Amino acid sequence: MRSRLALVPALAVAAVVALAGCSAPAPDPGAVDLDPSATEDPSGPDATGGGCLIGTWELDGQRNAEQLQESFAANGASITSTTADGSVTLTIDDGTMTYDSDITYTMSGDLGGLALTVEQNQAGSSTGNWSEADGLVTFSDWETGIVVNNVVTVGGTATELPIDLPQDVGGGTQMAVTCSGDSLETKAVESPFTGYWSRVG
Repeated sequence: MRSRLALVPALAVAAVVALAGCSAPAPDPGAVDLDPSATEDPSGPDATGGGCLIGTWELDGQRNAEQLQESFAANGASITSTTADGSVTLTIDDGTMTYDSDITYTMSGDLGGLALTVEQNQAGSSTGNWSEADGLVTFSDWETGIVVNNVVTVGGTATELPIDLPQDVGGGTQMAVTCSGDSLETKAVESPFTGYWSRVG
């Protein structure tokens, strides 16, 4: 399954770029997925066999929002502010990962002189099996329960997105992970975004 972590930023980029009619290409739907478990791969201390990954981790959603804002700026999108509210938790045991999410990214900017707001919520729970080899984590038997909802307002009026956003695209994307003590960084092979996690259990 692909990186559920990379999903929200990539979908948000696709939504706003399409809405604003920017020339920058939307992210490849095959490169994003709601499978957050793909967010870990042991490559730090005690990484062999994934020992460092075992536990409960909380995502730094605001750092995701900052990367998303940087992506908008690089693509020329007229988004001036991106914030995150809510939480994402990753629970990992010897063979299973469970991803619990209720996070909303709010993107604000200007569209032809009108105020533009995009609120994207990723909520639900997904779980599946994981294994590690050669510093990469792969996944199997993933059960997806994540739903992505978007609310777009232009000039104070709700509007429909002009594109269909992928809700979940399975494909077994591997994740490169750096795990050390209470800090974890995850990055899907095909994603430009890095997830930053703190151990909470």
